Amino acid sequence: MRTLRFSKIAMAAVLVSLAGAQAALAVTTRGSDRVREWDGVQVAPPDIQCTSSSTFDQMPGMALRFVLKQESRIVVQFQGQFGGTGSSADGRAVLRFTVDGATVGSAVAIGNDVGEGLETFGYNAFSTPLAPGGHVVRVLWHTFPVGATTCVEERSLIVLHR
Repeated sequence: MRTLRFSKIAMAAVLVSLAGAQAALAVTTRGSDRVREWDGVQVAPPDIQCTSSSTFDQMPGMALRFVLKQESRIVVQFQGQFGGTGSSADGRAVLRFTVDGATVGSAVAIGNDVGEGLETFGYNAFSTPLAPGGHVVRVLWHTFPVGATTCVEERSLIVLHR
C-alpha cells in the first residue's frame, strides 16, 4: 500500500464489494503521514422491507457491531432507496440512528417515499465521544403519516471509527 501525503486534509474512501458485502475497508490519511484504517460496513440483502409502524422499530439488516480501542467519536453513514411496490404515495420514512440505544446525531431524518417510484437518500450522523469497547449502531424507522406504508430496498450502513 502506498502512503500519500496530505497536510491538514482528511480523506476517507470506502470500498464496498457487492459480491462480498461483508468485507470492506476504508483508509484515511490525516496530518503528517498518519494512516488509519476504518472498518464497519453492513449491506442489507437485496430485499424489500416495509413498515406501517407509527413508532420506531429496527430496520431489518441495519445493525452493526464494532469495537473501539480508545475513546473516540464515530461517523454513521446510511443510504437507502425508498419507495417501490407496497409504498404509499404520501408515506415518509422517519429514521433515527442509535449507538447502544442512545440517539446519534439529530433526532430524525426523513426519507420521502413516492409510492411506486424510487428515491435514494443518504444521511450522516456524528456521535459524542464513546468509551473503548464493544458498541452497536442501529437504524430505527417508522412511517408518517399514520396509516401509510413506506418501503426501503437497497440500503447500507457504514460506521467509521478509530
